[in-house]
Amino acid sequence: MKKAGYILFFLCLLCGAESRAQKKAAAGNPKSGLYQAIMNLDFPAARGYLSSIDLVNTEAGIVGETQFLWWYAISEGESLHPLLLLIDSLTTLLPTPEDPLLSTHFSMVKMRLFALESNYIKAWKAWAAVEKNLPALLQQKNDSLIYLIEGMCRCIKGELQQKIPLLMRDSVTHSVNTAKGIHLLRLCTTNQNPVIRGEANYYLMRYYADITINPLEALTYSTYLITTYPQNYIFRYYHIQILLAIDQRPEALKMAIEGKQLIRKSNLNPEQKAYGIKLITRACSLSGG
Repeated sequence: MKKAGYILFFLCLLCGAESRAQKKAAAGNPKSGLYQAIMNLDFPAARGYLSSIDLVNTEAGIVGETQFLWWYAISEGESLHPLLLLIDSLTTLLPTPEDPLLSTHFSMVKMRLFALESNYIKAWKAWAAVEKNLPALLQQKNDSLIYLIEGMCRCIKGELQQKIPLLMRDSVTHSVNTAKGIHLLRLCTTNQNPVIRGEANYYLMRYYADITINPLEALTYSTYLITTYPQNYIFRYYHIQILLAIDQRPEALKMAIEGKQLIRKSNLNPEQKAYGIKLITRACSLSGG
């Protein structure tokens, strides 16, 4: 499940765009509902929230649309490459002058897409665009959001330093960048903002499951995600594999049965349902379940 493992949807940046919208409208903020719907793969509900957000703030709607399209593609197991064209078309709708928060969002999405295809030269160029905006972002007053942004940036930079060391030269080693990034993300896992908390838990689960292969560490984060977003079969895929890796076979099989039942009752289309069931079955078979 390498594809899902490298997702960086960064929906937390929607918080920043939405905060500007609150100055224009006193109505309830739908961003948390959008995040909940997307993370639970409830795309009809997510589309409704997106319509509400776009009426209030176009920038926030564009960011939300990016995440919707990303997770929709992943939920069917489709290639993410077409998203590059969609992202480029969305960025043309952004106002000028350039907003460093939104610019960073799109650059990081591109960076992860290029890394997925092992196109590390283009990934490095996207990283350079991210790094250009970091000084301005670090001046923002939202400490929790900055911890998340800096934490992810340091972890991703550490990964790229290992993949393309000649291009990613830095006085700070990849291990130092990664350690600092992990520390910041751990601080975010208990944040009151569900978006920041969810993003931090997701990245750390992926890091310990896919990169360091430490299932005991990954279990903390996968447990939070599957408890909070039970309909997300990508999270369930990870959680089942983690449980099997620590010899919790009965619990893993219980999670697989429950996951398939939720998929059958969900609002997913037939292709998504078929892929979700296939993914859960694969999680068990890859680990001998």
